[in-house]
Amino acid sequence: MYTKDLYAQVGMGNMKIDGSSAANSKLYVDAGELIMTGATLNNTEISVVVGNVQFEGSVNGDLRADCDMGSISMYLEQEKEDFQYDIQCDMGTVRIDKEDYSSSLRARLKDENGGRQKMEIVCGMGNVDVMFNKNGG
Repeated sequence: MYTKDLYAQVGMGNMKIDGSSAANSKLYVDAGELIMTGATLNNTEISVVVGNVQFEGSVNGDLRADCDMGSISMYLEQEKEDFQYDIQCDMGTVRIDKEDYSSSLRARLKDENGGRQKMEIVCGMGNVDVMFNKNGG
């Protein structure tokens, strides 16, 4: 299914989306769970309060992920080098391809490694895990 704009909001329930494609997407989870598999998204915003988001697929544009006290797990088909990073982590944990940006460091990383896409992650007390090239490695 292709759509220009994809907007998904989960309060306390569960939602599963499989095989979606969108130019612009906004995924919001309060206390529920959103599982998205086989997705191809361009510009994407993910916001989690105390819930859970699991994303599998590719993001071919910029990505912004905000995680308050919940968790976001992303399994991306791209390579780590495809992105420039802006990571802010307060009391939670951000892991990019198993590299840890933990709360003990009150981490702030801005890495412009030449990637064409931007990934901005803001993490309060939650957990954000980003893994790459799931199908290829």
